[in-house]
Amino acid sequence: MTRTRDDFDLRKLEVFYWVAELKSFSQAAAHLALTQPTVSAHISELEEKLGSKVLSRVGGKVAPTAVGQLLFERAKALLALKRETLAALSQFHGKLKGELLVGGSNIPGEYVLPGKLGAFIQKYPEVKPILRIGDSAGIVEAVLGGEVEIGFVGFKGADGRLFFHRIWKDEMVLAVPKDHPW
Repeated sequence: MTRTRDDFDLRKLEVFYWVAELKSFSQAAAHLALTQPTVSAHISELEEKLGSKVLSRVGGKVAPTAVGQLLFERAKALLALKRETLAALSQFHGKLKGELLVGGSNIPGEYVLPGKLGAFIQKYPEVKPILRIGDSAGIVEAVLGGEVEIGFVGFKGADGRLFFHRIWKDEMVLAVPKDHPW
């Protein structure tokens, strides 16, 4: 079999991306609705095609090698382009379809967005929202980096590269016994 780097399967790149992103073969398999042996086979075939290891597996930990880190960045860009292309084609045909990458800081991500995304799925069953939860600064960085398409955070940022719009006002109250000295 002749090894050629000129062509490789986008699906294998996607599998590699999710293994590297989630740092786990089993989590990537679950995310992609594949079996773990299938994920392992995709990675092995990709490594054989490239003639280089793309992941380091030491002590149960998975991390990209130097070649893998380069490939990870390129795969991220290619997968973003794939999502954008599919979304543009769906819009061209007048329907919403595909993945929607949503970021939520801890409180919105854990307590508000799951219910809202459930209602969204009922209205747009062809759109699959994927929720990423992190701290507010991390979600803002994810929006800037194109890792999520929209972010819900607990502060109005000052970054001029983004538009921030308040959609919900959180109120915090103190609860004390009636006979408290305050």
